Amino acid sequence: RGVAVGALALVREFASSMPDVNGLMLTIASENLASRGVAERAGYSPAAEGGLTAIDYGAEVPAVRYRLRLVKQES
Repeated sequence: RGVAVGALALVREFASSMPDVNGLMLTIASENLASRGVAERAGYSPAAEGGLTAIDYGAEVPAVRYRLRLVKQES
């Protein structure tokens, strides 16, 4: 448990080091409650729903977009 959340934390850490990256977006199949939970535990917030689709096992399905705003540390 926690491997997916840890992986998203590593992506956030890497993205935070990039000066032109202000945030990260995830598009997750609406019915994929496990992935939605991972996104929320990793600090992402729902940003858009309705009209979005994702590919899930080869089928186009309704999706939710999650966003994480990155706070840049001044050096």
